[in-house]
Amino acid sequence: NGAYNASADGGTGSMWSVDAVKRYFSQVEQPAMPGAEPGEVWDKIERQLKQLSVLAMHSAQESVQNRPGCFEWFGMDFMVDTDLQCWMLECNVSPDLSTGTRVLDRLVPNAME
Repeated sequence: NGAYNASADGGTGSMWSVDAVKRYFSQVEQPAMPGAEPGEVWDKIERQLKQLSVLAMHSAQESVQNRPGCFEWFGMDFMVDTDLQCWMLECNVSPDLSTGTRVLDRLVPNAME
C-alpha cells in the first residue's frame, strides 16, 4: 500500500510487523482499557484479528481453487481504533509479494524458503 507514515515502526511506511504492534500496545497506555496489563490489550486485539481473518477466508473460499500440494496467500490490512476495535481494511487473494518496506523485506524472503 502506498500510504506512508515515517513514525509507524521507526522505519518507512505504515506497515507494522506483529512484533512492532505488540510492542506498541505493551508500552502505550490504552484509554479504552485503563490499568490493563500489556498482554490483555494484545489478547483483545489478536482475538479480533483472528476472527476477522477467518471471516475473510470463508468469504473468499469460493474464489480459491483447491489444488493438491498448493497453498494460497492472503494479504490483509487492518486498523485498530482508539476503542481497540479492529477493522479489516482489505483482504487480497494472491497479493503482490514485492518488497519495499522493512516488514516485507523480511517477511517475503522468509516465507519463500
